[in-house]
Order: sequence, then structure tokens, then C-alpha cells
Amino acid sequence: MSSSQPRPVYRVAPLGELRAYTISEEELHELARGGDLSLDLNFSVALLSVFATILATFLTVPLEGTVFTGFLTVGTVTLIAGVYLLIKGIRNYRSTNLLVQTIKNRLPPAEGIQEHTLIEEPS
Repeated sequence: MSSSQPRPVYRVAPLGELRAYTISEEELHELARGGDLSLDLNFSVALLSVFATILATFLTVPLEGTVFTGFLTVGTVTLIAGVYLLIKGIRNYRSTNLLVQTIKNRLPPAEGIQEHTLIEEPS
């Protein structure tokens, strides 16, 4: 940085307490691996929505022949894939949440702050 450029100004909002947690490399890898969670849940919601649409079509429109077979096949595949991804997403969420709680529980509870009170002597 040259001397003619002004230095950047950093403003930090004060915190009541700043907690820093140390984690192992294995835990870091597991947290990074948990990134598929939202992708699994998003695809699950999309597939289950397609299944709901196909189910509504089955219940309202009479289908025959190859159209019936196609709707039945797509409906079955979307139901199975949607439920699988939903279960996988929930398991990943619980696993990641449990890991984060384990890391947070390593920190001992904060020490209490003793207040000083003034006791007035009776006159």
C-alpha cells in the first residue's frame, strides 16, 4: 500500500462476550461435508411437489394406456426419490447439529460476576 492512499477505517460493534472454539481438522471436514444439506432438502421438496401434482392428476382425471403407465412410473420414482432425499437431509441436519453442540459444550460455563453492594450502617 502506498503512503498516498488513506488507511481503511475499521469499526467494530462491541460484543458482550466473544467466544472462540477450537475444532479438530476432522470436525472441520465433517462440517464442510454437511453442506449438501440444503441441496438434499431442496430437491426433496421439489420431487415431493411433483408427486403431489401427479397424485392430484390421478385423483381428478381418468387416465388410460401409456399415459397411465407414464404417470404411475414418474409418480413412483418422484415419491421414492423425494422421501429418500428428505430422510437423508434430516439425518445430515441432525448429525451436523450434534457436532456443533459437541463443539459448543467444550467451553465451560461462564463464571458468575459478583456484584458489590453497599451496606449502610444504621445510625
